[in-house]
Amino acid sequence: MPNISKLDRIALDDIDKVDLYAKTSIKNINGYTIPSALNELFNFEDQTTNESGAQDWNPSGTHVEWETDTAVVTGGGSWGNPAGNSNTTTDGWNLGFGGTTSGGTGPLGGVDSDLDGSHDTSGRYMYVEGTGVKDDRVCVVRTPGFNFSTAMLSTSNDLDLKFWLHQYSSVSGQGHNLYIYIDDASTSTESDATLLHSITDFSEYNSNGANWSQKTVSLNSYRTTDATHYIYFVADGAITFRCDISIDNVQFLES
Repeated sequence: MPNISKLDRIALDDIDKVDLYAKTSIKNINGYTIPSALNELFNFEDQTTNESGAQDWNPSGTHVEWETDTAVVTGGGSWGNPAGNSNTTTDGWNLGFGGTTSGGTGPLGGVDSDLDGSHDTSGRYMYVEGTGVKDDRVCVVRTPGFNFSTAMLSTSNDLDLKFWLHQYSSVSGQGHNLYIYIDDASTSTESDATLLHSITDFSEYNSNGANWSQKTVSLNSYRTTDATHYIYFVADGAITFRCDISIDNVQFLES
């Protein structure tokens, strides 16, 4: 009988200690491939910093299938204004490193690898700068597409979108709102996409040094649909320049 006291050099007694965020997985036992649950993580560390107000993040490498700005809007026009204001101009997201360009607003860095919410000053993350976009911009970024019905190990498992969020405005109630949409098209608009979740209360962030907070959005309604779906992160509603909204460690997780 084959010896399976260890899997991929990990003792079975220690299997609960495997890092669930690791990209590595058990490949096979005696040549038999072992399927693994969907666990796709994007942490932005290999991305090039772009904090210019006149230019968006240019996704590359492991994030090459992400898109931002009017490239994700059908016809290249306006996304819409989910905050119910007069904003009509679609803009993109930036890619940050350390603090943001407006002091005292954004995080001090990306989420620490310990995933305790603390800041890693060398960590990268995507964000929207309040300066220059506060009164007339709706900022949109889209993930790569996934067909969850074929990507999941079992569609009877739970499927979640998880991400870490940081938002601070020096004026209470005047920062960016976050709206999360889904669509089976790689370009969309507010009227075509389905709103999954909105976050308009950022009271837990009482300073730019406040911890990151992990958020979870269920994708269970899309587990069995045989179609490719895309997630759209939309920031809108800021009315002061002293605010930034930031996202890190975006994960599609089957459990």
